Amino acid sequence: MNRPIQNEPATLAREHTALVMAYGQVQRRCSRLMAEQAALIERQSRELMRLRAAVILRDTALGWAHEDRAELEAAVPGLPTRRALAQRVDALVARVHALLRERDRWGAGTVPSLVGKPRGGRGFGPAA
Repeated sequence: MNRPIQNEPATLAREHTALVMAYGQVQRRCSRLMAEQAALIERQSRELMRLRAAVILRDTALGWAHEDRAELEAAVPGLPTRRALAQRVDALVARVHALLRERDRWGAGTVPSLVGKPRGGRGFGPAA
């Protein structure tokens, strides 16, 4: 295992050069990755700022809408009762339509129609 001593400095120099080149490549790769990450963080920070602004705008508009609605409800007396009655009327109309569709399915001649026919003097006109 005797190596020539005069060759060792040249071998060491080549190894050192190879290591320095590899180290340089690693440094360039790390620098590139860090720059990419910094750019990504910057983009995400800008997006976060836009999203926060959008939430602030939405919450502000929602708050104003709630205030406007409260003012309108206060300006119209009995509005909640009227609204409840209107919803009840809508539900009843939907039920009447459903019943009419069901009657039509059975056929108009099969189920006798009770609408407008007097029934024995109980407030439906003269007794028949």
